[in-house]
Amino acid sequence: SSRRGGRMPSIEALVSLSTVLNVQPAEVFERVKLGTQVPLDITGLDYDTLRERALALYWAGNYLKALAIYDAMVDQLVLDPPQDKTELRRRRARIEVNRASTLRRCGALSAARAAAERAVTLAEDYADLRADAYVVLATLLVDAGLLPFARDAADNAVSISRGLPSQGQA
Repeated sequence: SSRRGGRMPSIEALVSLSTVLNVQPAEVFERVKLGTQVPLDITGLDYDTLRERALALYWAGNYLKALAIYDAMVDQLVLDPPQDKTELRRRRARIEVNRASTLRRCGALSAARAAAERAVTLAEDYADLRADAYVVLATLLVDAGLLPFARDAADNAVSISRGLPSQGQA
């Protein structure tokens, strides 16, 4: 029982839950810490508008609010997915890349790594997003001191990027 009168799960329960959900215990604690955000009302806002707002908040240093928007965007994709399944997968991959970067800025490194790994998988058919996902993953692996793995991720990003047209090309 917590001091606030509510019941708190035991460590054993959290570890069991993390095992069942295939989530690292540290990620569970990070999610609890970040879960104090007030829900957002995104009624009537489209994907592009939400993405612009989240990016503006991110670049302004308001990472928790940006994260709240990215989380709301994931919910929106589940509740009202685009008809085109390819577009759904691309949007989800983009959101996960952005979530990973934002979670890193919030200090939720386990959750950020999980989001970056999801982004790599979701972006399988989208070289630009896959390269972005590998860049974020490489950064997270450097943060964790896993330098050989970080180098592999960075090499993957460079290799993928070489196959992309330069930004000056049409």
